[in-house]
Amino acid sequence: MHYFLLLIPYLAPLITLLRYYSNMVHYFLLLIPYLVPLIPLLWYYSNMAHYFLLLIPYFAPLITLLSIVVYCSQSIKFYI
Repeated sequence: MHYFLLLIPYLAPLITLLRYYSNMVHYFLLLIPYLVPLIPLLWYYSNMAHYFLLLIPYFAPLITLLSIVVYCSQSIKFYI
């Protein structure tokens, strides 16, 4: 599972593209720098850290819902 951590540098350009070309997910992307240090800490100091990685697919619907809520709130402000 530690090979997953090696993919993080390859995700950085994708994150940058999403941040500049999508107005729905940039709020979530601002949280990523705060989440990244937690991954090595969990990995090295807990033998259950790999279970955390298994939770990532469950976060995807939450991220989608958050992006929809942010998008809708922006469009409501636009019309008001």
